[in-house]
Parts: sequence; structure tokens; C-alpha cells
Amino acid sequence: MAKIIYGVAGQGFGHAMRSKVIIDHLKQVGHEVRVLTYGQALPYLKKFVRVDEIVGLQLVYKNNKVDYLSTIIKDSKKFPKILQSFSQVSKIFNKFEPEVVISDYEPMSSILAHLNALPLLSIGNHHFITNCEIKFPKKYYRDYLTVKAITLAMTPKADAYFITTIAKEKIKDKKTFLFPPIVQEDVSKLTAKKGDFVLVYLTSEYGQLVEQLQKLTKYKFVVYGMNKNGKYGNVILKEFSRKGFVKDLSQSKAVIANSGFTFISEALFLKKPYFAIPVANQFEQTINAVYLEKIGVGTYSENFNQTEIDNFLQNLEVYEKNLKKYPKFTNQKLFSKLDNFLKKY
Repeated sequence: MAKIIYGVAGQGFGHAMRSKVIIDHLKQVGHEVRVLTYGQALPYLKKFVRVDEIVGLQLVYKNNKVDYLSTIIKDSKKFPKILQSFSQVSKIFNKFEPEVVISDYEPMSSILAHLNALPLLSIGNHHFITNCEIKFPKKYYRDYLTVKAITLAMTPKADAYFITTIAKEKIKDKKTFLFPPIVQEDVSKLTAKKGDFVLVYLTSEYGQLVEQLQKLTKYKFVVYGMNKNGKYGNVILKEFSRKGFVKDLSQSKAVIANSGFTFISEALFLKKPYFAIPVANQFEQTINAVYLEKIGVGTYSENFNQTEIDNFLQNLEVYEKNLKKYPKFTNQKLFSKLDNFLKKY
């Protein structure tokens, strides 16, 4: 069995939740895993595995948009701490003596894998952008080039890329392998039902959300992401709890949300039509939304448009029909490939 360093991007919970499922499998089959992460992922993963805190970069969001200037200013101030963190992690590598490094969009672990001549495996959805022949509207090309450059820097020259994706495209090299999304255990145990409400989950800032939903009086909305409870006509606000959230997801009739990969995967697993509002300037969310529409299980808009949402909700039968055709997915295919990859170490 192998000793593994697992680097996990710390912004949001998507990387951490996916990695936790994979780490559980690695530990179950006998591997020793030590995690490097930061941000929101740190307290979450500490409950399940040995974790070392590192200093990581984080995007700044304003009004449902990535603010690159603020991001650069904020992250540049971290540079001395990043150098210190890099030195500390180097010592961890020397003491732990890992045989393999896995990275979920975390660059420090990737760099140290190369410096220590260790095999590097990338697991995640981001390299769908760099390693597959993707198709998208030309107006997003500048955002694509930005994210492509960042993604290539995050996990450069890995020995293999395990890419989770909701759609298949032609891969560019023999080191890349495509897999269905990772399913969380709590979601996999749910039985989906079609309720009478639409689940809304917007994690990025979005002004006047409640007022706009109230104007869609034909529909009932359950809203997460505003960190409070309340009822405003046809709109119910709920503070986030994972148990309550996934239960509402399973019982909703449709979803309106940003287009983060993890939540799309959960909605897709439970066969829920999806109206995506991708965070502006974040191409990873844009491409997720584009492919939701391509496979016919949802649509997207760059703004919260009442007319478009009304049209979406009036056409749920079309999306439901396509969702029935979409193959049910499990984690087993990725686990089997991962086990084979690690056999040599």
C-alpha cells in the first residue's frame, strides 16, 4: 500500500467533498493519506483525515462576478506566507516520505511532487478545459484563455489526469481519462421525488434576489445561500444545513443555482432540471452551464432573468425527458482505475 500526499483546493466545499469520497476509498483499501489544504476545506476534511494547513490562493467575488483586480491584490499580500508554507510542506514531504501525490487543483502539492520526482495524479473536473476538445460560444474565449493558463499551472505535467465530467468530449492525450461525477454518500442514499417548489442556491453575491423571486408568483421557491431563515410570500429562506439542503434538493421539482460542478453533479444524479447562473468571469462555471444545455438537462443565463426562468419552469417536461435518458452514475469506475494506477507504488 502507498503513502499518499493529497493536495486539495480550499475555496468552497466542492473540491473537499469530492476529495473526501476518494480519500475514504483510499483509506478503506489500505493506503496512508495525508492532506494539504486551506480555507473552507480545512475544518471539513480535518474531521475525517490527517490534514496539514497550507496557505492557498483564493478568488474574490463581487456581485456574482470574479473580481480579478481584488483577487490579485489580496493574494499578492500572501506571498511571504506562501513561501513560508512551502518550506513547511517541504519538511512534511521529507518526513512523511510519500510515494504518490494526488492533487485536486492544488498547486503546492503538484510542485513538490515534481521537485521530489514523485508520480503525480490530478483528480477533478477542471482539466476538462485543458485536456479535452471543448466547444463553447466565442464570446467566452478570453475567459477560456485565462482559466486555461491557470489550470495548466495548477497541476503541470501530471502522470495521469482523472477528469470528472457530465459530458464526454475528445481527449487530447493518452494520460487523460474521463469519469462520471463523484457521488456523495448522503446523496446516493436519497430517493428523488418531484415536489411543488423550486430549490434556489446562489453562493455568490446576488442583489435583490428575494424581490425578483416574489414577482414569479406562480411558483414556490426555497432559497439557500442568504444565511437566514424567513418567509416572504412565495419565497422561503433557509439557513444552510447539509442534511436539510440535500433533502430539499431531492424533493424539489427544479433547481436554480450558480454552476459549480459539485452541485450540478448532485442535481443531475437526482434527475433535477437545472437553471444555471454562472459566476461572471469564471470560465469553469461557464463551461459547466454550456454543457448542461448541450446535454439537454437544463439551460443557463448570465443574469437573473425572470422571463427566462419562467420559460424554463414552463418547459420542465422537456428536461425531465432528457434526464430519464441520462445514465445513472456511480464512483466505481474511477475507484477501479485509481486502484490500478496505485498498484505499482
